[in-house]
Amino acid sequence: MIAKHLFTALALTCAIAIPAAVIEAKPAARAARDWRSTIAVTPEGSAVMGNPAAPIKIVEYVSYACSHCADFAAQSRARLEGDWIRNGQVSLERRATVLENQPFALVAALAVQCGVPSRWFANGDAMLAAQPQWLPKVLDPALQKKWNAQPANRYAITMAHDLGFYELMQKRGYSPAQLDTCLTDQTKLQAILKSTNYGFVTLGITGTPSFMINDSLLSFFDWPNLEGLIEAMLPQ
Repeated sequence: MIAKHLFTALALTCAIAIPAAVIEAKPAARAARDWRSTIAVTPEGSAVMGNPAAPIKIVEYVSYACSHCADFAAQSRARLEGDWIRNGQVSLERRATVLENQPFALVAALAVQCGVPSRWFANGDAMLAAQPQWLPKVLDPALQKKWNAQPANRYAITMAHDLGFYELMQKRGYSPAQLDTCLTDQTKLQAILKSTNYGFVTLGITGTPSFMINDSLLSFFDWPNLEGLIEAMLPQ
């Protein structure tokens, strides 16, 4: 059990001179599509960013309480999202994952997945970046005692207030009432737990972040190795 209460609900160049008027009359080239704004949701409830037909499909098992996941997000963003996802060569699916005895990771995931899926990636990046502010608080014995004394319908809400998730998400345009609803969403909670179980039990991941490329589980967990593999897979 991860938490006391949360699991109860389980051109070619041309040499011919071209008149300037002709050049000016030529329509502007159509801008290439930016696939980063294409966000889909899988039947299991996780978000996918990018071209659905991308030849390279990455799945990341992410815990929002994982410092290595925060490092990966920061290190990979410019090239993974800014180049390869943007131009349609790569897609990225994030599967929220909860390690044993980390109810705060589950509460963070519920906050991240609040509202429309098009916002989940940016929410997740914000949650990961804010780890230095909220993660040390989970070790406070007084807070732990307070959380464990809450009724089931207040556990996640109280924890989220104490860890600063309400403040973080309100800055991102969410209302307290929205967050109350998201943090007590049993359907979404169960989907996150089911995805976690599938990752560990069925796929055999051993921690976070863990990655799959085109349905193959990788044996490394860092951006430099993943970047090199993607480069090798892309057409030269």
